[in-house]
Amino acid sequence: MSKHALVIWGGWDGHTPKQSVDRFIPFLEQNGFAVTVNTDNLLMSATSMSREFSLLAAEADWSLDDLEAATLVAAWAGFAHRDVLTRIVVEQILPGYDAARGL
Repeated sequence: MSKHALVIWGGWDGHTPKQSVDRFIPFLEQNGFAVTVNTDNLLMSATSMSREFSLLAAEADWSLDDLEAATLVAAWAGFAHRDVLTRIVVEQILPGYDAARGL
Protein backbone atom coordinates (compact mmCIF):
# COMPACT_ATOMS: atom_id res chain seq x y z
CA MET A 1 0.00 0.00 0.00
CA SER A 2 1.38 3.42 -0.92
CA LYS A 3 1.39 6.39 1.41
CA HIS A 4 -0.46 9.57 0.52
CA ALA A 5 -0.02 13.21 1.54
CA LEU A 6 -1.77 16.39 0.45
CA VAL A 7 0.36 19.38 -0.55
CA ILE A 8 -1.59 22.60 -1.15
CA TRP A 9 -0.23 25.30 -3.46
CA GLY A 10 -1.29 28.81 -2.55
CA GLY A 11 -4.18 30.00 -0.50
CA TRP A 12 -3.04 32.77 1.84
CA ASP A 13 -0.59 35.64 2.18
CA GLY A 14 2.78 34.48 3.37
CA HIS A 15 2.40 30.93 2.03
CA THR A 16 5.57 29.84 0.22
CA PRO A 17 4.45 27.05 -2.12
CA LYS A 18 7.60 26.84 -4.24
CA GLN A 19 9.87 26.48 -1.24
CA SER A 20 7.49 23.93 0.28
CA VAL A 21 7.30 21.86 -2.91
CA ASP A 22 11.08 22.05 -3.43
CA ARG A 23 11.65 20.76 0.06
CA PHE A 24 8.88 18.27 0.66
CA ILE A 25 8.01 16.60 -2.67
CA PRO A 26 11.46 14.96 -3.08
CA PHE A 27 11.30 13.85 0.57
CA LEU A 28 7.84 12.34 0.08
CA GLU A 29 8.90 10.54 -3.12
CA GLN A 30 12.03 9.12 -1.47
CA ASN A 31 9.91 7.82 1.39
CA GLY A 32 7.40 5.92 -0.72
CA PHE A 33 4.60 8.45 -1.06
CA ALA A 34 2.51 8.52 -4.23
CA VAL A 35 2.81 12.00 -5.76
CA THR A 36 0.01 13.21 -8.01
CA VAL A 37 -1.40 16.55 -9.11
CA ASN A 38 -5.06 17.35 -8.60
CA THR A 39 -7.28 20.29 -9.46
CA ASP A 40 -10.24 21.60 -7.58
CA ASN A 41 -13.62 22.03 -9.21
CA LEU A 42 -12.91 23.87 -12.50
CA LEU A 43 -15.90 26.17 -12.05
CA MET A 44 -14.83 27.15 -8.53
CA SER A 45 -11.08 27.45 -8.95
CA ALA A 46 -10.65 28.47 -12.61
CA THR A 47 -7.83 25.99 -13.14
CA SER A 48 -7.10 22.89 -15.19
CA MET A 49 -4.51 20.12 -15.23
CA SER A 50 -2.69 21.92 -18.05
CA ARG A 51 -2.48 25.08 -15.96
CA GLU A 52 -1.38 23.18 -12.84
CA PHE A 53 1.33 21.32 -14.81
CA SER A 54 2.49 24.60 -16.36
CA LEU A 55 2.76 26.17 -12.90
CA LEU A 56 4.68 23.19 -11.54
CA ALA A 57 7.12 23.40 -14.45
CA ALA A 58 7.53 27.17 -14.24
CA GLU A 59 7.46 27.75 -10.51
CA ALA A 60 8.61 24.47 -8.97
CA ASP A 61 11.04 23.42 -11.71
CA TRP A 62 9.25 20.13 -12.37
CA SER A 63 10.76 18.34 -15.36
CA LEU A 64 8.89 16.39 -18.00
CA ASP A 65 9.98 13.25 -16.13
CA ASP A 66 8.39 14.59 -12.92
CA LEU A 67 5.14 15.38 -14.72
CA GLU A 68 5.11 11.97 -16.40
CA ALA A 69 5.69 10.18 -13.08
CA ALA A 70 2.79 12.04 -11.44
CA THR A 71 0.58 11.32 -14.47
CA LEU A 72 1.37 7.60 -14.32
CA VAL A 73 0.68 7.39 -10.58
CA ALA A 74 -2.70 9.00 -11.18
CA ALA A 75 -3.46 6.84 -14.23
CA TRP A 76 -2.76 3.57 -12.46
CA ALA A 77 -4.99 4.69 -9.57
CA GLY A 78 -7.91 5.30 -11.94
CA PHE A 79 -11.30 3.73 -11.41
CA ALA A 80 -11.32 1.37 -14.37
CA HIS A 81 -10.46 -2.23 -15.16
CA ARG A 82 -6.73 -2.90 -15.40
CA ASP A 83 -6.95 -3.60 -19.14
CA VAL A 84 -8.55 -0.20 -19.70
CA LEU A 85 -5.90 1.54 -17.59
CA THR A 86 -3.15 -0.31 -19.47
CA ARG A 87 -4.60 0.77 -22.81
CA ILE A 88 -4.80 4.41 -21.66
CA VAL A 89 -1.19 4.35 -20.44
CA VAL A 90 0.24 2.50 -23.46
CA GLU A 91 -1.82 4.16 -26.20
CA GLN A 92 -2.16 7.73 -24.89
CA ILE A 93 0.03 8.73 -21.96
CA LEU A 94 3.38 7.19 -22.90
CA PRO A 95 3.14 8.22 -26.58
CA GLY A 96 2.15 11.74 -25.50
CA TYR A 97 5.21 12.12 -23.29
CA ASP A 98 7.42 10.57 -25.99
CA ALA A 99 6.07 13.14 -28.46
CA ALA A 100 6.76 15.95 -25.99
CA ARG A 101 10.35 14.69 -25.78
CA GLY A 102 10.58 14.66 -29.59
CA LEU A 103 10.90 10.86 -29.78
